[in-house]
Amino acid sequence: MDDLIAQLTNDILRELTDKIEALIQVQDINEKKRLIQLLDYLYTQRHHLLVLFQIEQFEKHLFNLMKKLIEIRRINSNKTTPKIYIELEIKTASLVGVIMWWLKNGLHLSADYIADQIYLMYKS
Repeated sequence: MDDLIAQLTNDILRELTDKIEALIQVQDINEKKRLIQLLDYLYTQRHHLLVLFQIEQFEKHLFNLMKKLIEIRRINSNKTTPKIYIELEIKTASLVGVIMWWLKNGLHLSADYIADQIYLMYKS
């Protein structure tokens, strides 16, 4: 049973990683559309994800994926960097927290709405 759970967890983590890394590479859509695509994917996988949120390995993996997404966004940004930047770990933790809250309690809100809220909170 433990091996089956480990295999399922690894499969979902691999799929999630592939999806996020593919979205990072897409150049022909804007950031908000990328975020909506990610949220839509998470929504479709929410039943599996809600179970996986209870596994520490999953939360760490999701945190690292979101951190990579934010780092690459910062690198690719054409905006001038403000002198005071929200620490990467704080920004990542809050983003993961918003996503986890949405999947657990806020599914009455659309992915588009959540993307708007995230975009407003994290545009720097």
